[in-house]
Amino acid sequence: MDDAFSGTVLVTGAAGFVGRAVCRHLLAEGWRVRAGLRHSAMPPDIAGHPGLIATPCDLTKPSEVRAAAAGVDAVVHAAYGEVAGMEREFACLLDAAARPEAAPSLVYLSSIAVYGERTGEVRETDAPAGTLTDYGAAKLTCEKYLREWTHAGRSATVLRPGIIYGSGSPFWIEKLGRRIRLGAWGTFGEDGEGLAALVHVDEVARAIGLALRAAPGEGMRVLNITGPDSPSWNGYFTTLAAHMGQRLRPIGPLDRRLRIAASLPAKVWRRLRLPGFEALALAPTRDEMKLFARKARYPSERARTAIGWEPAIGLEDGLNRTQLVG
Repeated sequence: MDDAFSGTVLVTGAAGFVGRAVCRHLLAEGWRVRAGLRHSAMPPDIAGHPGLIATPCDLTKPSEVRAAAAGVDAVVHAAYGEVAGMEREFACLLDAAARPEAAPSLVYLSSIAVYGERTGEVRETDAPAGTLTDYGAAKLTCEKYLREWTHAGRSATVLRPGIIYGSGSPFWIEKLGRRIRLGAWGTFGEDGEGLAALVHVDEVARAIGLALRAAPGEGMRVLNITGPDSPSWNGYFTTLAAHMGQRLRPIGPLDRRLRIAASLPAKVWRRLRLPGFEALALAPTRDEMKLFARKARYPSERARTAIGWEPAIGLEDGLNRTQLVG
């Protein structure tokens, strides 16, 4: 290992929304980063960094993953792919990381989606409640795989972040911003008064950096990662719109039901690449409305104790750091 670097870390999904932020943060902290890539190229602002090594790492190709993981000090799994392949691809990564020449430590980016429909104060030891989404169920299965992986004396940290936003967020900034601009979005009365457990992407990257430096000797620990602000969803939508120079109007239950019904044929229309009906296709879904009504908090005290992580980026600061198109 080069003495100029703290160690070598493989980051899967390095060109993705979270992966890019993780790479930037780890490079700034002095790590050598193997940027695990499937097809995409790294952003030009860090592509030439002396500590960055662009590394083929298609999680559907075991030989490629084994080569990417060989000789590293740790692995950060930040890749985000199709839900249907999530468990299989993670199993491939764990198999590669279990080899003698690979990393003894891993940081896995899970999600608060593993708690299902649980409400109130939700802590790391709480079991899921209600119905899990396909995404939440896959994340929970991956956590199970990881716990079994640690039984051989390895160490792992599972981070369960809340709603990750920031520049390049494909859903909570870019798609939501498009919905706002097209007039497909608004506030939803009491149905939008659930709590948005927001966390800025830079906070997630910082938590990963701290978890690497404070890796447990062996076994698996699980940490909630949420920011200092948990506004209502209506509050988040309104604040984001204001930062975009937009204003939202209330959308009542009847109007919302009509929009949801009309969105189904509109989505089919758009998939056929036909013009028009974009705003209708971007109406809220029933699953989204369930989320927007849920009142749950995910305390992060365990992360403060275990790795010294303290959330510092509030919503206004976070949106000021975020590139918006409005």
